[in-house]
Amino acid sequence: MEYLMGIDLGTSGTKTVLFDREGREIASATRSYPLIQKQNGWAEQEPDDWWAAARDTISQVLADSGVNPADVKGLGLSGQMLSLVLLDEENKVLRPAILWCDGRTGAECEEITARVGRERMVEITANPALVSFTAGKLLWVRRHEPEVFARARHAMLAKDYVRFRLTGEFACEMSDASGTNLMDVPHRCWSREVLEALSLDPALFPPIVESADMAGRITPEAAALTGLQAGTPVAAGAADNCAAAVGTGVVGPGGCNISLGTSGTIFISSDRFGVDRNNALHAFAHADGGYHLMGCMLSAASCNKWLMEDIFRTGDYAAEQ
Repeated sequence: MEYLMGIDLGTSGTKTVLFDREGREIASATRSYPLIQKQNGWAEQEPDDWWAAARDTISQVLADSGVNPADVKGLGLSGQMLSLVLLDEENKVLRPAILWCDGRTGAECEEITARVGRERMVEITANPALVSFTAGKLLWVRRHEPEVFARARHAMLAKDYVRFRLTGEFACEMSDASGTNLMDVPHRCWSREVLEALSLDPALFPPIVESADMAGRITPEAAALTGLQAGTPVAAGAADNCAAAVGTGVVGPGGCNISLGTSGTIFISSDRFGVDRNNALHAFAHADGGYHLMGCMLSAASCNKWLMEDIFRTGDYAAEQ
């Protein structure tokens, strides 16, 4: 038989699942990792914790399933959007990743709006400058950690770092890139106009490909660490909400789903580009090659977790509900 593997890099943990070609789950494994909150409103994680979780869950899934690694014909990734990873010229992580739910970049968002203009920002990136998006995080590092920024040679998103560790290749894909405030969403490429306005070197950013494109193959080094076969194709993957939409059949025009995780989202798919005139909804590229509108709040199920653990002092969520 032939199998496919998926890795989902979440905020609280990474889950790896092995499927057969009919979509039936064969085996799965999950590993959690800590959230670093040095100040109120900050949220960071260590990218190497993501890599360790991906490596360990791949190994466990292969061991639990008893599947021959040669029968795993492809691997794809989904993951948390917006979170910034910086690497130096030796491809070493320079600092903890600043996560999507980090709220420190208000001043930087004001700077982006002043440099580009709010209306022009929406025309190009389909969204105003927002604290959750990646561009503000880059400018924050440049302003507050100039020695780190000066050493940065690669800026990437969470799942793209794990894919780099698996394949040795740098890449981003449309759905994740459209949440950076740096992508020309209508034309599906990095925006040179925005990068120039923000004095950001285009060489920092990897090529953008479509979600279903192959973005590398498992290296011998990654194969030795995970148990996968060297040369196994790795797809570019998708941002978590886009991957979930594809999984629930929300592709093409007019589909909709609602998901409640750490964040909460309402997701509407479209085959045409469009922007909510009030900017109440995000407009992004979709993993199906089209576009989508999304309404998002940064704390949904995480509020429930806080209520259960910190107020009711229980881990038995089902009973308390």
